[in-house]
Amino acid sequence: MRTTFNATPKGTSLDRLFTLILVEGVGVVIVISFIFVLERVLGVMSSRPTRIAIAFPLFFVPFTLFCLAWGRRGHLHSATRLYIWVNFAAIALAILVFGGVRSSAWILFCWTIAVAEALIGPGFALEMSGLVIIFFVLVFILQKMGWFTPLMTLGPEVRDFEYIAFTLLMIVSAVGLMGYLKERL
Repeated sequence: MRTTFNATPKGTSLDRLFTLILVEGVGVVIVISFIFVLERVLGVMSSRPTRIAIAFPLFFVPFTLFCLAWGRRGHLHSATRLYIWVNFAAIALAILVFGGVRSSAWILFCWTIAVAEALIGPGFALEMSGLVIIFFVLVFILQKMGWFTPLMTLGPEVRDFEYIAFTLLMIVSAVGLMGYLKERL
């Protein structure tokens, strides 16, 4: 017999918020994939980097659905933390692959921190913010000393487009929509 421990009973606002945020998360990664496809169509990114870039957000569709199902089966606390930490690690890996300190993916940490704040609490979100700063300083030092070189360096046209697109996406998703959902539940 399998025993599960509910962090909160089904139907509570935390359970609903978890569900809505993860559904929103699927939307976020679909939009990120669309941004990469658009860059390819516009001719600002070549085929190989586009394929590699799309792999990151597309991994998150089934992963997010897994976390959603696991959380709905009574493992809300574990599913939330798994989602947040894998998201954090994937963004960090994308930064290491695509540009290091100059990567446009840094802004995507806003999503992870916003989810952490909404589902776990502001203290946890603040700790994650500190980890992002430590990670940035570490990558900066490693690159400056010549001990680390990103696998791919994208041109300024791609970086500029992604900075604007990712920033707008985070304004809408991590700030606007998530704030709205938190207030409505």
